[in-house]
Amino acid sequence: MKDLIPESSTILIVDDVPANLGVLTDVLSEANFQVLVAEDGESALQKLDYVTPDLILLDVMMPGIDGFQTYEILKQNPLNAQIPVIFITALSEPNYVIKGLALGAVDYITKPFQKEEVLARIKTHLELRRLTKILETKNQHLSEEIYEHAKARADVQRLNQKLEIRVKERTVELSKTLEDLHKSQDLLEYNALHDSLTGLPNRDWLMQRLKYLIATNSSYSVLFLDLDRFKIINDSLGHLAGDELLKSVAQRIQEYLTPFQTATRMGGDEFVILVDTETPISLTEKLLEQFKLPFNFNGYEMIVEASIGITSSTMGYQEPMDILRDVNIAMYRAKKFGSGSYQIFNPQMQADTIARLQMEQDLRKAIPQQEFCLYYQPIVSLITGKIKAVEALVRWRHNQGMIAPDQFISVTEETGLINPLGWWILREACSQLKSWQEQFPEILLKMNVNFSPVQFRQVNLFEQVAEILKETGISKNTLSIEITENCLLKTPDSNFQLFKEIGVSLCLDDFCTGYSSIKMLKNLPINTLKIDRSFVQDLINHPDDTTLIETILLVGKSLNLEVSAEGVETQEQAEILLKLGCIWAQGYLFSRPLDYQAATEFIIKNQENNHEQ
Repeated sequence: MKDLIPESSTILIVDDVPANLGVLTDVLSEANFQVLVAEDGESALQKLDYVTPDLILLDVMMPGIDGFQTYEILKQNPLNAQIPVIFITALSEPNYVIKGLALGAVDYITKPFQKEEVLARIKTHLELRRLTKILETKNQHLSEEIYEHAKARADVQRLNQKLEIRVKERTVELSKTLEDLHKSQDLLEYNALHDSLTGLPNRDWLMQRLKYLIATNSSYSVLFLDLDRFKIINDSLGHLAGDELLKSVAQRIQEYLTPFQTATRMGGDEFVILVDTETPISLTEKLLEQFKLPFNFNGYEMIVEASIGITSSTMGYQEPMDILRDVNIAMYRAKKFGSGSYQIFNPQMQADTIARLQMEQDLRKAIPQQEFCLYYQPIVSLITGKIKAVEALVRWRHNQGMIAPDQFISVTEETGLINPLGWWILREACSQLKSWQEQFPEILLKMNVNFSPVQFRQVNLFEQVAEILKETGISKNTLSIEITENCLLKTPDSNFQLFKEIGVSLCLDDFCTGYSSIKMLKNLPINTLKIDRSFVQDLINHPDDTTLIETILLVGKSLNLEVSAEGVETQEQAEILLKLGCIWAQGYLFSRPLDYQAATEFIIKNQENNHEQ
């Protein structure tokens, strides 16, 4: 195909991210394409007033007018109507992909880019455009030949035998030309409906088939199969190995299908299987079981499991796009249950997805609009009741009511919004701590702030923490950052040592709910262990939890660490913890999380009670 595509083919890249422009420009320039770039939709439309590229790569998410609006505007110009447009989008944006294809884009490319896939898709659509032009030219030539043939037949009676023979010869030549043209057209149509890597039917074929099944009111099921951790394999072993794996996957899938079941490749590591029944569970379980067996490719032997989403004609679909949307949602729901899982779509999944997207949009507005606030839960002595510290807990003042962190923190982690939110929490908590330290200098109150594992990936983490400490002026060694065992396992030890150098202590939250070891604790600057509330809640009815808490306290004592209990709600729990040797605790028995005014009143009252004693 490379030899057939003119080296002078011009590609217009529209993307607001300079890094993406750089990567795509390098890839296309190396492939001898002429490259034009635009950083937004407006500048792209301006360029199209002066130049007509052979193909456009158009990013979906851009400032100003987005990719979809840009597409609709450029297609209004007849000069641009035939230019193929490939949308650029992310794997986590199925709705954007569907919308782009519905508008009329010829294809989409997912981020992060795979060089071979980018070039293959571009060259395929350039070749389709080239062959289409050839087909139009040949059709024109054929019409002219037929006309000449008819004229010759009209004159046949006055021509001699030699001319008659020549006419017959010409007829044979024309028939051969027409036959060759049909063969070329058949090959073009086949290539347009099949994946060049695996030979499976492609997305266009699937869409046509789904339209037919809907129109004929047929029974069917659709399985959306996505490989787990394929990107890791592709990045570590290389794209050639990844391609061989995909071919092996396609072959294995086909081995377990009947003649009435069809596997298609959507792109990347995504396969859709069309089944002639509304109950495909047996096939699904069989496929997932087979994916537990190793694949052999390029000299590697590796187990690559898959996640499968399922939907069927029982949902009463009227549009193929709706089918792909729902089965994709079900597949991502399956991934949440771990490798080798499947989920059947139900309408609540779509509602949850829409709610999740809406929450993400609301969260993006919440930070600049200052919709977050902090509540503070006191940590007190089980012996004297005297307050030692408070834990800062974020709340979201949404227009539909106050939202607790367990409902939105995971979304901020997935979107990266946890980083700006985390800095706001730390700065706000330290500012409030400084105010309390000035108001109650005799207490030397401390503040506990929770950090997400995502925050530890920031390159300027410690510089920023040190800057906030300097900016707020809190007393030295009065800030404690709470981390989870998951964070402990994923973060290099050296990163934690830097906290010690800037006077910040570390508290291991929910100790014994994960996989941290005694050796790990010994080698890290951990100051405090927290007993998870689940152990405290079952303290009275489950003697095993008493033994576990005794073990935690023993670990803390042997490593010279403080131990604090969470979720203390009854006096009986507090008495048992104190008897076991736990000195510090927090929970509803002492106080619910309080806003800063109520927390200030709690501190004042706590001081008064301790003075009276």
